[in-house]
Amino acid sequence: MAWIAVAYMAFVSTALGYGVWHWGISHLGADRVLVYQYLITLTGVVSSIVVLREGFGFTKVLGAVVLLAGVYLAHRR
Repeated sequence: MAWIAVAYMAFVSTALGYGVWHWGISHLGADRVLVYQYLITLTGVVSSIVVLREGFGFTKVLGAVVLLAGVYLAHRR
C-alpha cells in the first residue's frame, strides 16, 4: 500500500499537478494563475478533514472565507 501511495504522489500529484499548472501559466499568464496558488492551502485543509477526519472548527471556516475572499479580490482586478 505504501508503494501505491508513493506512485500516486509521483505521478498524479506531482506530474499532473505541475503539468496543469504550467499549462495554465502558458495560456492565461503568470499573473492570473499565481492567485490560485493560495488555494493549495485550502485543498490541504479540506483533504485533512475528509481523509484524516480532523476537526472542522470556526477557525478553519474563517480561514477558508478569508482565503477565498482574497483570491476573489485579487482575481477581480
